[in-house]
Amino acid sequence: MSRLLERAAMNRPFPISTQRQPPTRPLRRSPSPTRQMSGPSPTVARATMRGVAIRAWSPSAFGVLVLVAVLISSGLVFVASASSINSLTRYGSSWYVFRRQLQWIFIGVGAGAVVMFIPYQLWRRLAMPLFGVSVFATMLTLTPIGHARGGSRRWLGPEAIAVQPSEFLKLALVFMLAALACQRSNYLESPRTVTQYFVRPLTVVALGAIGPVLLQPDMGTAGVLVIIFATIAVAAGMPKRALAELALGASALTFAFAKLSPYRWDRVVAFMRPGDDLQGIGYHVYQSKLGFASGGLFGRGFGASRAKWGFLPNAHTDFIFAVIGEETGLLGAIVVLGLYGALIFVGMHVARHARERFASLTAAAITTWIASQAVFNTGAVLGSLPVTGVPLPFVSVGGSSFIVLMAATGVLVNIARTGLIDPVTADATRRDASRSARAAASRTSRPAT
Repeated sequence: MSRLLERAAMNRPFPISTQRQPPTRPLRRSPSPTRQMSGPSPTVARATMRGVAIRAWSPSAFGVLVLVAVLISSGLVFVASASSINSLTRYGSSWYVFRRQLQWIFIGVGAGAVVMFIPYQLWRRLAMPLFGVSVFATMLTLTPIGHARGGSRRWLGPEAIAVQPSEFLKLALVFMLAALACQRSNYLESPRTVTQYFVRPLTVVALGAIGPVLLQPDMGTAGVLVIIFATIAVAAGMPKRALAELALGASALTFAFAKLSPYRWDRVVAFMRPGDDLQGIGYHVYQSKLGFASGGLFGRGFGASRAKWGFLPNAHTDFIFAVIGEETGLLGAIVVLGLYGALIFVGMHVARHARERFASLTAAAITTWIASQAVFNTGAVLGSLPVTGVPLPFVSVGGSSFIVLMAATGVLVNIARTGLIDPVTADATRRDASRSARAAASRTSRPAT
């Protein structure tokens, strides 16, 4: 009986109060962890949609394209002027070298346009095979199928379409070192493992690329490869002691190779004492400085260079900067150097704000590669550095060099388009994180009821 009474009491309805009850609010449920991880918040999603439009042609990507286009256009004008006399005397037409350079420009621009839309992550996966093929092709130049020009065996293939494998090796080395540095970045945390598992592998890869180039011999390209290795080593965080040891070793190796070759040592002597042999080994630098200085402040005018009339050898290749200074003066030369400075600034901006480590190292290496070639070329023209035969990027006549530089530019533009940290998305993410942190703090500080 008592059990029946208890059940009846439990089922009896409560009396309805005549007082007005306040409206009840539904409890706010905190989102579940599963829902939080399912996707970005609407704010981040909207910011990401805006960021896609921004990153498609970011200011950095647009700046790289504009600066390279200006350098190519101005270089084509100076090539037409500097090569006119040489083309007329050797090929019977003053436009022969100009038309040939125009063909290389079409091929290089096409290559850069294709690479521009290839995701840069693909080059990390292809770094090993590209590096192996490039080293093998460079070593083939040392065999009887290689062609020698100017005392160096650098070319493969028929004379009309000969390619220079060491130029492709530059870009392959960038990908290989950047991928290897990313793969072994964990070993930088321990002093016991950094030398064996980080410094030595990167050094072995760099020597594998520099060795065949030194045997050609090509000191200019070897110097550019050293600059690429040094850039990635510094940017990746290699210890300072290891960097100092590698710098000393590279200096000793450079001195040894220069001393063993009489021709290269004569170039070093001509650089140190330029006035000793003006009609011999110092003739190129003397005529280059003479032509550059004769331009004065405003220059002689386009097409009015005198050095190109047989006085300055290689006026349209290694010494085209002397023609630029003679025809446009000091102001024109400063403008050209300013274009390179702006390109270096934009490239380093891309490297600094890259979202991934591989993209950052690749952008930094490509930028210093272009900068080193510009410094080596202009320094040789002005007598500030020994003559190494390095062309002026995007300006000098060249086939393999120009195509590879345009491909590297395409990689840099792709990183600037798709690999940078978007400030809009980053700000929205930070705002959402701050809002979530405040909400979590308020929930934890609320007293339990």
